[in-house]
Amino acid sequence: MLNLLTFIVRRQYDRVIGALSGTEAMSILQQSSPDVILLNLSLPDIGRDELRFIRQASHLRGTKVVVVTVSPDLVRFAQESMADRVLYKPFRASELLRVIQEMLAS
Repeated sequence: MLNLLTFIVRRQYDRVIGALSGTEAMSILQQSSPDVILLNLSLPDIGRDELRFIRQASHLRGTKVVVVTVSPDLVRFAQESMADRVLYKPFRASELLRVIQEMLAS
């Protein structure tokens, strides 16, 4: 799924960084300040702690967070944790790109 998302997003945007695990994502986020994060809370070892870290880290204050999920429980958590947007799986490439554009424009 990561390769497909990366391919789709790279068609429109130059710089795309992907992570396959929560550990890898946290390492990347400690060293960078992306404009938009797509966070799939359903993947192994990616969860609530990562979203909390993003919202509490001062260098990520302006970063928009789009939670990608199929789980109603995770949707509720994402909304309570101030995710900027929830993208429900399955979704179309055009929908993903539209959401990213909206996040960059706001």
